[in-house]
Amino acid sequence: MTRHMPRREIATAATPGRLRIAFFYNHDAPHQIAHSAFIARELARLGEAFEVHIVATSETLLAYTRRIMGPEAEGLI
Repeated sequence: MTRHMPRREIATAATPGRLRIAFFYNHDAPHQIAHSAFIARELARLGEAFEVHIVATSETLLAYTRRIMGPEAEGLI
């Protein structure tokens, strides 16, 4: 039996000329985020080339992602 997450709108239309990238975190273990959150931060820092989104299945995962990415990522993602 397949279980589906509720459907939610996660992003607006991409800005022309920018590649939209989403990092989806649905792990039971938040430490898995450390393997890719820094990549999301660095892509976002590149500015105009990328539109980076973080998608998570819980507030706990989002909070952990923010902590891993650091305050310099605020406003970039």
